[in-house]
Amino acid sequence: CIASQFLHVYLVITPLDSDGTHFKVSVIHRDSVPSFGPNFNHSTSFQCDHIFKQWLLTKLINAEMASCRASTFQKYQ
Repeated sequence: CIASQFLHVYLVITPLDSDGTHFKVSVIHRDSVPSFGPNFNHSTSFQCDHIFKQWLLTKLINAEMASCRASTFQKYQ
């Protein structure tokens, strides 16, 4: 278990096959973090291609930006 007052968003990427070409993505965040995109269907599997890599990078950047808007971080600004 990781305990931190600063970790607000977790993205878990799970391989669905042994050759690492398909993945499942799960996103967990604290209640204080506003929703962020790009949205996706939680039952979707992703193929490891440039589209997935771009989507994942966008999701991570938006997660960071949303975390900065959380009430926990607002008191540090």
